[in-house]
Amino acid sequence: MKIVGVVEAKAHWSQLLDSAAKGESIIITRHVAPVAQLVSAKPACGTLALGALVNEIRRTRKGRSLR
Repeated sequence: MKIVGVVEAKAHWSQLLDSAAKGESIIITRHVAPVAQLVSAKPACGTLALGALVNEIRRTRKGRSLR
């Protein structure tokens, strides 16, 4: 986990976004107090989120039975 101040975050926003996209978590502080956390929008392991996975299983099973 990386910790950066708001001024540094503003100056290096593109690099921080690249780091977050690779799975790194970044805490942004203002006057030493944490105010935000930047994380990837995608799961780090590259798999679907649990809710999306359940929906995909249900869609695939629709109209099929074990008999």
